[in-house]
Amino acid sequence: MVRFRLDGVHGGWEAAVTGPSDHVEFAVETDDDTVYQGYGSIHSLLRLYDLARFERAVHPLFLGYDVAERGGTVLVDLQMGHVETSYDELRDAMEPFLAELFESMDGQTVGDRADHIATMQDRELTLVDVDDLYDRLV
Repeated sequence: MVRFRLDGVHGGWEAAVTGPSDHVEFAVETDDDTVYQGYGSIHSLLRLYDLARFERAVHPLFLGYDVAERGGTVLVDLQMGHVETSYDELRDAMEPFLAELFESMDGQTVGDRADHIATMQDRELTLVDVDDLYDRLV
């Protein structure tokens, strides 16, 4: 089983608008090990969620991680470690993580969250509708 753990957020929704910055501190764990611990951007994490949601290994935008399919397994290479999972398990692991991330970003946001998310959507930084995802998860 794969789990994402939020260790810290360094900026709110306005930081997410300005572009891929490594302002999310997180870890990816399996039952046996922590396979990744470091920093990443909300853009890369949302794009990884896009792949899990649409069940495909290639994203039209720069992902930041390598994803490959091998039979019924999805291999996610997180640069310093990798995890073998399924799209369903990846999506299920990411949703509570993203909910916690969104709430943490809310606490640090300068300005209006809805305006920042709308700007992200206008710039087509992800495929997922971030506003709908926020409403569903938070």
